[in-house]
Amino acid sequence: MKKLFALLTVCLLLCPAFPVKAATKLEVRSEYVYIEDTGIGQVLYEKNADVPMYPASLTKMMSVILAIENIPNTGEIITITEEMLSGLTEANASVVGYDVGDEVRVIDLLYGSLLSSGADCINALAFRTSGSIDAFVELMNQKAQDLGMESTHFCNPTGLHEPDHVSTARDMALLLRYCRSNALFKTILAADNYISDPVASNEGGFYMRSWFRDEMSSYREIEGYEGGKTGYTSYAGYCLASSASRNDMQLLAIVCGSPSFEGRDALYQEVYTLYNYFFDNYERQTLMTQGEHVGSVRVIDGAADQTLEFYALNTFTTDLRKDSLTVENTLPSEIYAPAKLGDTVGSIKYYSDGELIYQEDYRLQEDIKLDKFGKFSRQVGQFFGHADPFEARAKAPVYLTVILVLLLATIPLSQLIFGGRKKKQ
Repeated sequence: MKKLFALLTVCLLLCPAFPVKAATKLEVRSEYVYIEDTGIGQVLYEKNADVPMYPASLTKMMSVILAIENIPNTGEIITITEEMLSGLTEANASVVGYDVGDEVRVIDLLYGSLLSSGADCINALAFRTSGSIDAFVELMNQKAQDLGMESTHFCNPTGLHEPDHVSTARDMALLLRYCRSNALFKTILAADNYISDPVASNEGGFYMRSWFRDEMSSYREIEGYEGGKTGYTSYAGYCLASSASRNDMQLLAIVCGSPSFEGRDALYQEVYTLYNYFFDNYERQTLMTQGEHVGSVRVIDGAADQTLEFYALNTFTTDLRKDSLTVENTLPSEIYAPAKLGDTVGSIKYYSDGELIYQEDYRLQEDIKLDKFGKFSRQVGQFFGHADPFEARAKAPVYLTVILVLLLATIPLSQLIFGGRKKKQ
């Protein structure tokens, strides 16, 4: 049987973000939340993700990545100056504790910035990178623009509160995604703790550890946790930009605006609940694989034994709530000629909890012309009781031959009858 192979023209109807249908079981108290599976770029949950907020020390992610990209030698020594420490005590900023005159390796300053959220470390890196705080802030805003952080404006490298120092949960996710693509940044962020080299003000070196790690030690570990950057001001509340991987899912979570009056443990409990909710209730599934055979359609009244074969052009992978998937495939088993290039003959639709999440339309890649004799043959075969159109068309020649023989056989008989009458007359 001759087959006509028609490629599948794809129409993707992707939901911009999967609504959490089981949200009645998920109470999110923090003000600004954005959760994404970065492995496939799928947003699993968002709350006020585009509403301006104060990012607090999440700002330091930008400062650190700029330092890494602009200071090639992490063993370089930076001498702490009064200018680097100016105003930090008055602002009650978080610091590692370096004093004027301390000679500190860049790598120690990087760890101090991310693990201990040290403003003294950040300022030292800013002066080394750009020569001044103002020049470094310009670099920060330019980088934010380059990354597409359209709702972000930095006023300082530390995240200390200023009214115009704002961002969004979505922008912070974009920043964290970019930072984690850098191997050194990712390594520092994942560190459980770190001890710096000795300096003049501390011969034993400084012990560094994120307070969120301390919260995990006080309660329990978040399975698959890969590290994160904390932040806090009285204006911003408690914040965390973090990631975790489990069961083939790579989740990035921005959780900000956790109520300040409830303390750090409230943020920990929120993040712990969010990660476990999605890891426990969602799973990654590949619904369609490129090149996969998705169906065959017979063409009735077209060329003899004509069959269209449909194949997927794309692979589509998604995170779905377990047992939420339903599939609707409207590809028919047969179509009738004629049909035109681009005609839609069917589709496959995937639903999660009743929400359409993916669709591919089956479209013809060429004209299907009508075979008029083939149509006539099919009708003859069906007249004689063959329900299947292909079978009816195949059997038609037999019936047409019999009919023709009978017709031819009637010619001599008619001549005999009518000819005999003429002779009698």
